[in-house]
Amino acid sequence: MKPWVVPILVAVVLWGIAAFLRKKAVLFLPPQSAVTFEVLGASAVILLLFALSGGHLVKDPRGVLFAVFTGIFAVAGTLFMFYALKNGPVSIVTSFSAVAVVITVILGVLLLHEKLLLHQVAGIALGIVAAILLSL
Repeated sequence: MKPWVVPILVAVVLWGIAAFLRKKAVLFLPPQSAVTFEVLGASAVILLLFALSGGHLVKDPRGVLFAVFTGIFAVAGTLFMFYALKNGPVSIVTSFSAVAVVITVILGVLLLHEKLLLHQVAGIALGIVAAILLSL
């Protein structure tokens, strides 16, 4: 088994649970409040990681810049996810949000010069078709 498989499976399970919990949150909170409390919850994990690292963080400025922008885009995207969940079913909204990988793939191909095989392109195309069908 490739070394990335187990970590991504754990991530997928955790993200799946998080998406369900987001829907539960917006049943009781407006999206702005829900995203604020989600970030506070994430801060607890960050503080734990910081403590476990002995208070040492690697601070290469290039990595820091990308990580900060990752946080900005992730939280902004999460806010819009909360708005979508406020008005739509978690099963459809979350499935539709998974099409975000298409953007990642396009950026990987264009900016990182990653290569795609024909069956991978077909899989991406099917993902786009799935998003269209989910939105009907």
